[in-house]
Amino acid sequence: MDRLRLIVVLLLVGQFVCTLTATARPGGDDGPAAEMSRGKPLRVHDIPGTMADFAANAGYGWTEIPASTFKNIAIPKPYRPLRDAEPSGPRAVIGAWTGAAYDGRRYLYFTGGGHSGYSGNEVYRLDVVDLRWEQLTWPNAVRWEDRKACGPVILEEDTAGHPVGPGPRSAHTYDGVTFFDGKLWYTGSAGFQLCRVGLWSFDVASSRWTRHKSPEETKRFVAYPTGGYHPDQGVWYLSKQTQFGYYDPQSNSYNKVLPLSGWASTGNAELSPDGTYFIRTTKKHILHVPVAGSLVPLRKFGKPAAIHREAGFGFHDGWWWFWSNQREVVAGRLVGGPSKGHWEFKLFEHAHGPSPGGSGKVFSKWVYLEQYGVFLAIPTDAGNLWIYRPEPVERGLDLPAVSLQELVDRAADGDVVTLEKGQRYFAGAVINKAVTIEGNGAHISGVVKNKGVLLVTADKVVIRNLEISLRNYGDNNACIRLEGRDLLVDGLDCHDFQMGILTAGNVGRLEISNSSFRNGGVNRYANLGHMIYACSSGPTEAGTLVVRNSRFGNWVGRPGHGIKTRCANNLIVGNRIDSGETRGGRAVDISCSSKSVIRENEMRFGKENENSDFIGLAWENSKGGCRMYEGRRPILDLEHNVFTCDRPGKEGAGCVVVSGRIKSTLKLVDNTLLCDGGIPAARCKWLGRKLSAEVDENNVLKTGVAATAVESGTPAKP
Repeated sequence: MDRLRLIVVLLLVGQFVCTLTATARPGGDDGPAAEMSRGKPLRVHDIPGTMADFAANAGYGWTEIPASTFKNIAIPKPYRPLRDAEPSGPRAVIGAWTGAAYDGRRYLYFTGGGHSGYSGNEVYRLDVVDLRWEQLTWPNAVRWEDRKACGPVILEEDTAGHPVGPGPRSAHTYDGVTFFDGKLWYTGSAGFQLCRVGLWSFDVASSRWTRHKSPEETKRFVAYPTGGYHPDQGVWYLSKQTQFGYYDPQSNSYNKVLPLSGWASTGNAELSPDGTYFIRTTKKHILHVPVAGSLVPLRKFGKPAAIHREAGFGFHDGWWWFWSNQREVVAGRLVGGPSKGHWEFKLFEHAHGPSPGGSGKVFSKWVYLEQYGVFLAIPTDAGNLWIYRPEPVERGLDLPAVSLQELVDRAADGDVVTLEKGQRYFAGAVINKAVTIEGNGAHISGVVKNKGVLLVTADKVVIRNLEISLRNYGDNNACIRLEGRDLLVDGLDCHDFQMGILTAGNVGRLEISNSSFRNGGVNRYANLGHMIYACSSGPTEAGTLVVRNSRFGNWVGRPGHGIKTRCANNLIVGNRIDSGETRGGRAVDISCSSKSVIRENEMRFGKENENSDFIGLAWENSKGGCRMYEGRRPILDLEHNVFTCDRPGKEGAGCVVVSGRIKSTLKLVDNTLLCDGGIPAARCKWLGRKLSAEVDENNVLKTGVAATAVESGTPAKP
């Protein structure tokens, strides 16, 4: 026990204190330039192993580097400038709208935070060879009474009490950081307390900041900065929303090159290997910006939605490789030249196995390490570092040039919108016309309007043969969100979602057939995840739900029900609803006093299922969404179904086929209930204690059987 306690203490001390002085570790040929930029770290955190170790053992795709998170080196709370007044704290150095500056050989430099999240302007760097986080400075002190005084400098001391020179305000740097001449160059917008920053450089050897341009002088060219250093020209290219230009450190001047009016916003930019152009991302486009020679003027090209505007990208083997902080990576290249050419894109999904994930704010926290043949990715402040080894490009999936939304926008009521067979579309769409979406097995993801991948606002829409999944999990995001009426869904494969199909109050007629719903309940707020939630609310009596020949199973997040409905009429026929070995809810929850028929279904509860009742009846009758049914009895016909209970639970908890809280009209005809041998017969029953029913003599209850091995004889499912 004493030995275990000693090990724990040593680990905690090592993680927090790290090392108080920098010591060189063996490995890597630094050379004179690297030696000049080494600096003198105040604190370090060594990551077990070296980049050479991890790269040598990394196959294609993603590899995680353990014990490598930025939070291991983030400044301790007592040394934060305003401590309790900064909600984000130093995590904003990585997690906010901030980039990184790579010296091209060994170090990635970080600083920033800004806005109202963090005022600290300390400098960190990551040794990508020996794998070590280093803190190079303490932040300049900020007095509470001066926090909103937008002067050009903070105080000439740091939070450890040492006399130091002035430093810049912390800011969202976006892509406005770069490294050259042994210095980290820094600018940004949205500085702490919305103060402007100016243009500064940090000399690594002396650990001193120098201001080159005041906030007033940079106002005209620094807003959401994006750019990169051009080594041959000796200038730093910077763009904002309306122009692309360059800063010349020799003359301390900024020169405008090209207008970007109406095209640019936040984004990222990288210089081509031959030094002739930059590519820059915006919300919808990739911009080609010439900076050398007699080239065509700036051109914009459409980009797939899989590439976030704040994606990181780097050049490898003739292709630009884009990463948007999700598991997928996109490779793209310009074919045919900038004047008449076009971009082609390849997708690498990496749907299986571990991978990073987070927001789209990558900027330059994605760096190609040529000496190792891998990209380095920094997903979040709290997550580990990852490396990515690019696959051969021919293995990638072609991405379409036209989005689903563009196809819908071109269509008229009554048209059929046909997708390419097996194609991958990353952007969802608002379906605001009475069209038929013929999917041909295409796969769509990406939520629109924070509601669903497909937001159906029109009436009389048909959706066929489509795969839908979610990439960014929020709150109540669904594969399909229905705000119109009379929707027909056939052949839908909906997976990795919080809600599968979620509707407003009166759906008219919602019919779902030959479909699959799996891996439900996934969302960042741990809210319930129903696979179908029909007629969820509304002031008037809702419509009709029909579900035929479909499969439901596997809750991977917080469990919900397979089918939850507040519709006035429900027909549920020929489906399989199986919680598997995950924590599902009810198979069917008929929340209100509805009229329902449940026929020829197969329902199974595994050992971990949360609810004991397969079907819940009118449990919400007094709630807002069900008040239009007050005074009615629920009506339920249960015919030719098989219920399998493998849920012994604590002391043989068992299962109930139907539960409810109010008097109901129930009829059970020719159903079978199979219960695991560990469940006492008294706890395997048809009805909850407040219900009674007309029970046909052909209903069969079997206990003490290996329920999972019994063939139910229900109709074949798709």
